Amino acid sequence: MNNLRRDLVLYLRSLYENGRSKNTISAYKQDLVAFLKFLEAENIRQWPDQKTDIQAFLKRQETYKKASSSIARLISSLRNFYQWLARNQIQRINPMLEIDAPKIERSQAEILTTQEVKAIIEQIDDSSILGKRDRAIIELLYATGIKVSELTTLKQEYWHQTLSLLKVVPTSGPARIIPVSPLASKALASYLESRQNIQVEEIFLNNRQEKMTRQAVWSLIKQYCSKAKITKKVTPNTWRQTFTLQTMKNGGDWRVIQEILGKTDPNITMPLSQQEIVANYQDNFPDWS
Repeated sequence: MNNLRRDLVLYLRSLYENGRSKNTISAYKQDLVAFLKFLEAENIRQWPDQKTDIQAFLKRQETYKKASSSIARLISSLRNFYQWLARNQIQRINPMLEIDAPKIERSQAEILTTQEVKAIIEQIDDSSILGKRDRAIIELLYATGIKVSELTTLKQEYWHQTLSLLKVVPTSGPARIIPVSPLASKALASYLESRQNIQVEEIFLNNRQEKMTRQAVWSLIKQYCSKAKITKKVTPNTWRQTFTLQTMKNGGDWRVIQEILGKTDPNITMPLSQQEIVANYQDNFPDWS
């Protein structure tokens, strides 16, 4: 067994010892074996420390007509593997730090920086019930990438405050349980406490104590962006894209992000455990503060 194969075996064993699920380990193995075969075919006998070698591998995968989501998964696997190599002093140089997150297909919604998110949230006066509601909405959009259609149908029973977990029930597809950041959890708890005497099951209500519409959420987004002097074209989908890219840039696992967003990729058939999703999210989601 050569050194590269030995390292790969040790890495997969460490995943098992750290409680990663069999499906997760199998997914990592699939990605890293593909990388190893590429290195062997190119007669590269050590883990590359130059981004050009990584880019050549990814380019090769593109020639196989792999979807961008599959390429993103490969990048995520390599990032985690190189972090392990560094922690174990097998290789100190991490070329994955120079590999950009994959481009998002479909809409070209503009992405907000954490400073812009902060500026928007700072425009909200949360001394009133409606202000607390608005802050909870903006915080949740940023912290979870939840769709506005999903946000407006959230019910109080879906929120587990102690664990900071939220059940999301889409209009189609299975329900999912997603983690929520400390700041978003605090904002949501504050809003729910302020409206505890209002007996309506939906979480987000308008000033008539009725379930908010998607149009109302869109209106308040525009309002606060205008106050913060954000010149970018910010749509509800901007928050979803922002959550994705900011978490990826911070080291988030692409599989975890897909699970939180409720996206089912036919190329990723091995589900993560709830524990893995929460742990990776807590380690890598970049709160705005």
